[in-house]
Amino acid sequence: MRRSALERGRSLLIRRRFSECLDALEPAADYYKDSFDYQFTGGLACLYLGDMGSAGSYFQRARYIRMSDVNLLNAQAVMHLRRGDTDRAVQYYLETLEHDPDNKLARRGLNFIRTKGTSEQIGMMIDTGEIEKLYPSLGLNPDTFLRTVFCSLIGIVLAIVILNFMKPAKHQFQGNRINYEDFNLTAEEMKINSSDVQVQIPLTQTEAKNVYFDALEKFENNRDNAAQVEVNRILNSNASEEMKDNAKILATHFAEPVFFFFKR
Repeated sequence: MRRSALERGRSLLIRRRFSECLDALEPAADYYKDSFDYQFTGGLACLYLGDMGSAGSYFQRARYIRMSDVNLLNAQAVMHLRRGDTDRAVQYYLETLEHDPDNKLARRGLNFIRTKGTSEQIGMMIDTGEIEKLYPSLGLNPDTFLRTVFCSLIGIVLAIVILNFMKPAKHQFQGNRINYEDFNLTAEEMKINSSDVQVQIPLTQTEAKNVYFDALEKFENNRDNAAQVEVNRILNSNASEEMKDNAKILATHFAEPVFFFFKR
């Protein structure tokens, strides 16, 4: 369903597309000459564009329709403030407070005039854009909101992707993750090295065998840290070279880097 010129103008105004707002409003000027919302919307667009002459015309027509609207009074006050006419600005702010004694924007404007209302300070406010803090609020910009939501979603997706790629590599095997046949050793290959007396962890034949198969079982059950402990015991013991070689191969499949410590 096609929207009216006023609806399009309002939508463009809150999206901070001020020139487009005026373009949307202009063709329907005759239809809305007695509409406060139309005149106020056009005035705000001109105010934010810095066109004080056109803003004044829109606001004046709006005032004929609704004299005591506090948003309009605040808009006219800051318009006169921009022109350096602080006396007129004060009059409009005081009129706002007559209708709304707790109006924060009017009090903020009066405080600025009282403490910093010199031509230099006003010029600086206009130059930096700080003067817009005294403009009637346009509310939340839906474009900014949608961009924020979109960027947040993109950020979440990227975070998930990065976290997945940054995860330590999981074992290459799933389900039955290792082929036990590759780790089978003959009784001769599992014999401990009885001549190796310079070891940190001396093991008996039975202990070496138990430690070796414990490492395989814990790895198979996704207990890499526990399996690493058993691998380190094998590598720092008098286990056979075949057992140590297999322990090193097993360690390459751990999710975390493994550091071995040998007695020197």
